[in-house]
Amino acid sequence: METEVLRGATSFIKNYPNITFVIEDKLSGKDPIKETLSSIAHFEFGKVDEFNIFAKKINQIL
Repeated sequence: METEVLRGATSFIKNYPNITFVIEDKLSGKDPIKETLSSIAHFEFGKVDEFNIFAKKINQIL
């Protein structure tokens, strides 16, 4: 249900510049999570451990 939660938080994610998530990806997989977050804003992704990834929002200067 990670992607559903992220979609529900779209407005929050778009409006706050300094966000870092740690998300369990063991069951849902990292690709759907990355795709969902990338459709909302620009993120840097990395591995925390065998069960979790991180997603750090990258703020772009316009």
